[in-house]
Amino acid sequence: MRPERSLVLLLVLAGAGQGIFVFLAVMDIFVPHLIDGVRPAVIYSLGASSLAFTFAGMAASLFHLGNPQRGWKAVLRWQSSWLSREAVSMGLFSAAAALYPLLYFIKAPGGIRAMVGIAGICAAIALYISSAMLYARIRFIREWSNKLTIPNFIIFGLTSGGAVSYAILCLMGINYAALREIMIVLGAGSLILKTFAFIFNKNVYVPTNIKNALVMNDPNIRLMSTGTSYEHYNTKEYSSGLSDAQIRSIQITSLFLAFIIPLILWMAVPARPDAAKIFAILAALSMIAGLLIERRLFFIEGNHLQNLYYSRFRGNAARNPLLSKAKKGTPVPVK
Repeated sequence: MRPERSLVLLLVLAGAGQGIFVFLAVMDIFVPHLIDGVRPAVIYSLGASSLAFTFAGMAASLFHLGNPQRGWKAVLRWQSSWLSREAVSMGLFSAAAALYPLLYFIKAPGGIRAMVGIAGICAAIALYISSAMLYARIRFIREWSNKLTIPNFIIFGLTSGGAVSYAILCLMGINYAALREIMIVLGAGSLILKTFAFIFNKNVYVPTNIKNALVMNDPNIRLMSTGTSYEHYNTKEYSSGLSDAQIRSIQITSLFLAFIIPLILWMAVPARPDAAKIFAILAALSMIAGLLIERRLFFIEGNHLQNLYYSRFRGNAARNPLLSKAKKGTPVPVK
């Protein structure tokens, strides 16, 4: 499908903002010894960064709405709508992310801050799941409706948030070896999951195409009339217009920028604080840039059924189940 820029920005920026808060709350609540002596700077810097990324994503999403002034109505059907659940989770997470550094500033008891932090982590995970389910529940787009969509949304958000958090800490002169190791594990997991997703999308079973419908495997068969003589909404919005070769090139680029380059940089981070800053910042920038490409590609790879009717369905995943059991050497129809 044709990617919507505002949605790409929302998924990447808000996802990173959630990840930053998760890292902040986990360090402050569960491993406080890591930030002893620099706790105020860590809480304020990571808290502000989490809010900045989240609000930037929310602001970008407003451009996707036909009537932004009615956007508040998205929360009304939380019982049955994943979009409403996403909006509710976003509100709860934003409240927790804003309240957490405020509680530290007013010197509230640590137990209260811990409760808010855990609630914020739960809201962040709920937001990841709600955002993923908006696409995973569209069953006729098999590239989205699979078991890899939700884990990818979660791990990409945590990894990007961790990358930004690690860069901020390095800028403050704090190079935690444990956090660097966590980033390597998350980066490797993200790379593996995304590679599996690309393989799945390449081999996903497409139940219907022109050749299957005619029970003929002739490569020259094509649709002569698409039902319309001009470009319109269905022919433009449901197809990216990119070839399979272009998509493969974008896949390789996204893997390198979002995962491979950051992994190399994290594994090569030197002990010197000044050099560690450069490596960590480059890793974070590369990951954010790569995820912007990857999230855009996520929409492009979605094959809508409209493309089948208008003969714009990508052929790289199409199989002919009626001829797949034919013996080797079985001739195909020719002109």
